[in-house]
Amino acid sequence: MSSSPYTPPDDLWEVNRSLQLEEALDGANDPRWVDTGKARGEYSLRPLYRALGVEDAMNTSARRLEKPPDRGYHLFCGHLGCGKSTELRRIRNDLHSPDLYYVVFADAAQDLDPNNLRYQDILLHLAARLARQLEDDRVSIAPVHIERLQSW
Repeated sequence: MSSSPYTPPDDLWEVNRSLQLEEALDGANDPRWVDTGKARGEYSLRPLYRALGVEDAMNTSARRLEKPPDRGYHLFCGHLGCGKSTELRRIRNDLHSPDLYYVVFADAAQDLDPNNLRYQDILLHLAARLARQLEDDRVSIAPVHIERLQSW
């Protein structure tokens, strides 16, 4: 991000040249992030948080894991640059807490070649990302769990 003062673009071509659609923002922690909730109408994270077992989803100080979540899948889809990764990072920031979830954010497109990808690559990438984050956060795992994983 540039430290020079903002100057408005002269034309739409300059706007297009300056767009970086492949760069996801770090959710609400990024100064460039703009809350567009009102413009999206009825869209809310409340149903997603409820499906994940998080009560008081919109009250950040009172969030708690109320019940184990039902198994399920949640699909985020949209065109390039519409904010999927930014929204997922915002959710990660909201839910990564000792009282809620231990969230590991793994961006396979950033670390792997999407044109030459097998499911084994994804599984190894997820395991490596989890191990790296556990190490970074200084989380120790009981040897019994490591042994069970190795004998699996």
